[in-house]
Amino acid sequence: MNLRQLNYFVAIAEEQNMGRAAQRLNISQPPLSRQIHALEIELGAQLFTRMPKGMVLTEAGRILLSEAKEILAKTNHVQELIEGVVSGDVGQLNVGFFGSTIYGAVPSILRKFSSQNPRIKVTLRWMSKPEQINAIRDGRIHIGFGRYYFAGDDLEEVGFYREQLFAAVLKDSELFEADEVTLEQLSKTPLFLYPAADPPSIADEVIAVFRKAGLNPQVEQKVPDLTSALALVRCGKGCAIVTEAATALQFPDIKFLRISDCNDFIPTSYLVSARNKPPVLQKFLDILDEDVTTHGQT
Repeated sequence: MNLRQLNYFVAIAEEQNMGRAAQRLNISQPPLSRQIHALEIELGAQLFTRMPKGMVLTEAGRILLSEAKEILAKTNHVQELIEGVVSGDVGQLNVGFFGSTIYGAVPSILRKFSSQNPRIKVTLRWMSKPEQINAIRDGRIHIGFGRYYFAGDDLEEVGFYREQLFAAVLKDSELFEADEVTLEQLSKTPLFLYPAADPPSIADEVIAVFRKAGLNPQVEQKVPDLTSALALVRCGKGCAIVTEAATALQFPDIKFLRISDCNDFIPTSYLVSARNKPPVLQKFLDILDEDVTTHGQT
């Protein structure tokens, strides 16, 4: 018993006529009759009673019709599902992210992707950069977002977004009423930088910005992440230098000031396998590239 025989059987059962079924299937009547005869022999049961006015299902035929329709429907569903996976229309996109990238350009791109691809499930996982590298290599995630990766030739890092630097100041600070601040003003203030990680990092870039301007920043402490830096600012210990993405966060006692004389930008990158880009990932990259082309890099 095969799918073709089941399809032939259903056509005859619904048409109740061998000739009309053959016409519907676009085949001649003799091979159709032979296939049904072979099916009856294999099942050991007569499926139709041949009447002068057409084909009438036997009890065995009625039972088979219900099962055959279910089998064919399931088969069609599986075929459509696989075709969707191959085309990138169906599946799951696994995304890793690190740091404040999740507050910047990434969410809007993910929303756009999900709205255009409702049959693709998107999963998000916080992962350190080393964890992302390993997860991409072993297939646990398709793409990672972060900054300053250090990966091998089997991975591809692409910068797609740039962010300006801002100063996060407390309402009790003398800078709070200002609309912007200068590097020189900030160099006289205790600073919290993040992350406290091996270079290169945002913290290293910030220090380089000050030194390029001939200034020595007062780095009070390097902390693990943005949240820790803002927590220390709220404790009144100093101010933090953050990326533009952080300004999406709102605190009643913290204000984000643009640094007027800073023309340096912090990159946001994505990391993918250089050799393996499944259809669902390629579809996401197409939307990401389209978004960058349309809106440009900040």
